[in-house]
Amino acid sequence: MDNDIVGRFLNLSSCDIYLRCYDISLNSTARLEPRRQSHRPALNRDDMPTNFLICWAVYKQRRKLLRNAFNCLVVNLAFADLVVGLIALTISTNVHLLEALTNHPDLPVLAVAHVSYFICCSASTLSLTAMAVDRYIAVARPVIYRNKIRPSHALAVSVCVWIVSISLPSVLYFEIGFIKYAFVFANMAIFATVIIFFFSYISVYHKLRTQFQMSSHLHSGMNFESANKRALEQEKRIAKTFVLILAAYLICYTPSCVIIYTLNLCHSCSCITIHWLRDLQYVFIWLNSSLNPFLYSWQIPAFREAVLDSMPLKRGRGLNQVAPGQSLEMIEDNSILRARVTIS
Repeated sequence: MDNDIVGRFLNLSSCDIYLRCYDISLNSTARLEPRRQSHRPALNRDDMPTNFLICWAVYKQRRKLLRNAFNCLVVNLAFADLVVGLIALTISTNVHLLEALTNHPDLPVLAVAHVSYFICCSASTLSLTAMAVDRYIAVARPVIYRNKIRPSHALAVSVCVWIVSISLPSVLYFEIGFIKYAFVFANMAIFATVIIFFFSYISVYHKLRTQFQMSSHLHSGMNFESANKRALEQEKRIAKTFVLILAAYLICYTPSCVIIYTLNLCHSCSCITIHWLRDLQYVFIWLNSSLNPFLYSWQIPAFREAVLDSMPLKRGRGLNQVAPGQSLEMIEDNSILRARVTIS
């Protein structure tokens, strides 16, 4: 099928259809593209192993880790980020290599790369939003959360996340094209998520701080000092988590939003500029998928120890290696079995 016909069907701009729209020779473009590609495999290698370890650890210890709704949402986030690196990033790397080595990009494969990119990134972004709402309900309505929120509810939310993530790009992308849909994605998904993030985590912070202040008045003397100290330490941890979550999200998505707005509003930009900006905004969003396992799952002791226990390097030193005169006691802490060795 002719590229012009495919391009009109996919509603792609002239910059997406041909590289000949600027006066620079195609050979010079081919020299630029491979150098740009060097960043993509690096992100792919960083994104996939960590998310795969989390998913594998959950599969091996699913009865212990999937006991609450929040852990189920963390698993959905890890799976979404794993799909980002496994499918979307792999297809995109192949598309850009072909684009660099040939005169014309493979438009059907380019469309698949764009749709998979929007599906995976939408699922990751909506999963982060669901986690923020989950934490808000857990703190603002603790009784309702403990009595009524079950892992099945988190599973239903995860299914809805993927339905929305698959439906919107699959329909709108072929109607309005990549650049315009990226504009829709920036305004609907990214900005809405940032607003929910701010509202949820600021509300959680103030709610916990109020609870700590109320509990500190119930103590007196030395007990008051120890309780107040624990409250301050917990406030610091909450503030640190809040700053890390928002900082990582804003650092990765703010430049991407600026680039998306530039793609839509800069009518004087050349095609080569549009190509560079289009690919650069990929990198920032995929970077967030690489950071998510460390900022969320890696900060949860149950997931961290489950991942470490699943690594082959730890199997050589099993728990059965107890010295003479010592006994081994298994205790459960945060849904993870721990070993405590005591001297007989």
